[in-house]
Amino acid sequence: AGGAGGGSGGRKFSRTSSTASAGGGGGGGAGGGGAGARAASRLERRLSEIERLRALFGIPGDLLSDSGEAVARRKYLTQVLHNYGAALRYGVKTLFQTLPRVLTLWFNHCDVLWRELSAYTAAAGALGEEQEDAMDQCRRLTRELCELVEGLHADLPAYQWMTALPQLISRISHPCTPLVEVLQRVLQRILDTYPQQALWTVYGLKMSRVAERKERAARIIDDLAQRRESLYLIFGAAHTLFHALMKLASFQAPKSAISTKFSTKLSVVRERRLIVPLQSQLTPGLPASGRALSDQQHKAFPDQQVLFHTFEDTAVVMASKERPKKLSVIGSDGIKRHFLCKTEKKGDLRKDSRMMEFCTLLNRLLASDPQGRRRKLHLRTYSVICVSEETGLLEWVPNTSSFCSLVATEYRQRGQDSPMTATRAVRGAFERMQQTYKRNVPRMATVYHRDIVPRFPPLFHGWFVRQFREPTAWFEARLAFTRSAGCWAMVGHVVGLGDRHGENLLLDACSGECVHVDYDCLFDKGLTLARPEVVPFRLTRNMVDAMGVLGFQGVFRRVAELSMSVLRSNRSMLMSMLESFLHDPLVEWSKHRSSSAGGGGGGGGGAGAGGRALGRTGSGAGEEGAAEVLNEDAVRCMQKIEERLCGIYNQGPAAVSPHHNMAQYYMYQIQRRAGALRRADSEVQEDQGGAAVEVHSDANSLPLSLEGQVEHLIREATSDENLCQMYIGWMPFL
Repeated sequence: AGGAGGGSGGRKFSRTSSTASAGGGGGGGAGGGGAGARAASRLERRLSEIERLRALFGIPGDLLSDSGEAVARRKYLTQVLHNYGAALRYGVKTLFQTLPRVLTLWFNHCDVLWRELSAYTAAAGALGEEQEDAMDQCRRLTRELCELVEGLHADLPAYQWMTALPQLISRISHPCTPLVEVLQRVLQRILDTYPQQALWTVYGLKMSRVAERKERAARIIDDLAQRRESLYLIFGAAHTLFHALMKLASFQAPKSAISTKFSTKLSVVRERRLIVPLQSQLTPGLPASGRALSDQQHKAFPDQQVLFHTFEDTAVVMASKERPKKLSVIGSDGIKRHFLCKTEKKGDLRKDSRMMEFCTLLNRLLASDPQGRRRKLHLRTYSVICVSEETGLLEWVPNTSSFCSLVATEYRQRGQDSPMTATRAVRGAFERMQQTYKRNVPRMATVYHRDIVPRFPPLFHGWFVRQFREPTAWFEARLAFTRSAGCWAMVGHVVGLGDRHGENLLLDACSGECVHVDYDCLFDKGLTLARPEVVPFRLTRNMVDAMGVLGFQGVFRRVAELSMSVLRSNRSMLMSMLESFLHDPLVEWSKHRSSSAGGGGGGGGGAGAGGRALGRTGSGAGEEGAAEVLNEDAVRCMQKIEERLCGIYNQGPAAVSPHHNMAQYYMYQIQRRAGALRRADSEVQEDQGGAAVEVHSDANSLPLSLEGQVEHLIREATSDENLCQMYIGWMPFL
């Protein structure tokens, strides 16, 4: 049975599967000769690819050998999983550290083992005795790992698995057949126990454009629907709602339209009683005692939840480029709530969803830190429901206005031209300055400071004075703004969050805290734009003006240090959360692969330009036929994030250069695991416009202290030499 499973897995999931299988069979039948040599050559190439995966995952190359050290490593691996399982069975205190690590070890080892087994099976006629033994070890270790996780599936309550749902669904296209069987049972149990909450995450997979993800999600959902009538009704309502939302999001409203009617087919959810997908209703609660109580003993979600009652018949069409629609929903509690239904033609809303999951985890970490808890540090989050890869339903954040509009209001109060009017007035001078001094950035900064900055005086402190009349309320609002800005700055730098113009930064009119929206420009994508976003986060003069007389030297700096300390202290846990990006076939990266595969055309506009898939599985080259993809661009992104969590400043064009070769990354991994540091020589590269762009070098490759890292980031964010190079629509002078 193991041999048949390995052969099937090799034929179905391997990139060169069909030719390898044929070659292996021919070589075995002929007893050697040319076909056998070709099979051996293919086997060697595939094993070389697997070695690169081993280096990436940190899996020893001799794990399957018969040496005493290899036997000890295999025993150690299973013992680690066993001990992690014991901790999970005992309590939930370390749930967010332990369960993601268990899943990472399980997914990564089974990935490498199954690919190796598939490679050996496809070249069966060219194997020696040592390789036959390796095949047996692959089967044995894969089976043992899956049995360990199967035991956890049986013992752990469903709400524990619910906390890892994003990581689980990201690997639904895993190549290992035994692992997928266990994974599907885990997902079915979560859906069976918490159908109302889990379907908002899982059902979007059924609408996927990736054939294998869609097929496996449909199998999970359809099997459950056949077992229980109540689930059949819930999933049927979700099917109707998701299709209606996709149709609404793609509706092309006239540019002059302010509002438009949409189909009342959405009212069908009234009968099916779906919950309203609010962030507060989709986040499971854990036992206060810290013990691992059963699902019957612990209520992860409250019994009284807000259900859909009806939709309003009118959707407001927003004025932004993608023309999203603002929906109004009446809940069972009689309260009207708003959602934004949108389609990202060039983006992927899964990034917004994952970013919210990342922030939710970080909020837990900040709440568990004494200093963070005392300062009430948190990141404002909202629910992001991925209807498909490009369509989503976003929870509307109430009582918020954009930073740009609030500054404009303050300028009008003082009799100043609005920022938009002033920006149009200086646009010609600003762009001439950038063109004239593109090879002399210090001189450009001097001209920027002399001619541009004085036209935009910092006045934002006045908004807090007018909005919060009571001295105590004013002080609390200013403090909330400064703390949230400091926390978001560090998080944004770590994940490479760009496109932080004045419309993507909101302020809560009731509390004063910052709220960030639109996470399409993640992973340093801003550095690949025609005018690169070279600052690590937004810290412009008006923002500093609102922080009080100390500016960023007081509360902002202290909160930034605390936030970075929490991030760095929990590096492994955060990397496990972000690791799903390595395996999710993001639309953006898939498009870049397609364009780069077509020949020598120009580079793409995102972080993945020129990238390729590593260890790609699936029969087709197009996205619709692709299964799990480990993308080079995602690998580089994870490397940069881990470096930043170690204190290395790597913000710059070199970090996203398409010429950054994978061999360098594997060498980096080997050196890092040996305790060495990667160093690069200083060099200057030419960007596409011919401007000289400094590539951060040896000094920036060294890890900084916590205080030193924050100081360096603040200096980069407020540097006129960086701000003068920004796109004028970002309004770096505001």
